[in-house]
Amino acid sequence: MKKVLSIPLITIIILIIIILVYWIYVWIQEDRLMKKITSIEEGMDEDEVIRLLGEPKREVQVKTDEITKGWSIPGQGDLERVKKEYKELVSYVYYIKRYNLMKLRERLPGSIHSIYIDPASRKVVYVKSIFIMSYW
Repeated sequence: MKKVLSIPLITIIILIIIILVYWIYVWIQEDRLMKKITSIEEGMDEDEVIRLLGEPKREVQVKTDEITKGWSIPGQGDLERVKKEYKELVSYVYYIKRYNLMKLRERLPGSIHSIYIDPASRKVVYVKSIFIMSYW
C-alpha cells in the first residue's frame, strides 16, 4: 500500500523540480538577453547586433517622426538628433518576459526593446526600451 502512495508523490515532486529548473533556466536566459541589450551602443554594425542578440522577433521600417521616447540608456543615441538626421530607419524588436515560457514573450512582454538602424550605413543610431510591467 505504501508503494502505491509514494509513486504519485514522487511523480509530483519530480514534475515540480522540472518546472522550477525550467523557470530558473528561462530567468537566466532573459537576464543575459537584458544585459546584452544594454550593451548595444550607437554606431555598432547591424551584424554585430544580430550576433550579440540573435535574430529579432520583428523587423520594421519606421518613419522617425513616429518614434516615441522610451527609456534610453546613455550611449545608445539621442532621439532628437536622430529625428533631425534621418527620415526612415529599420527597427529590430526584441521582447523580454521573465518568469514565463519563452514562446510567450510576444504576449504581454515585460519589456520591448527596439534597436533603430540606418538602412544606408547599417549602423545603430538609437536604442529604445519600454518597460510594460514590473519583473518582481
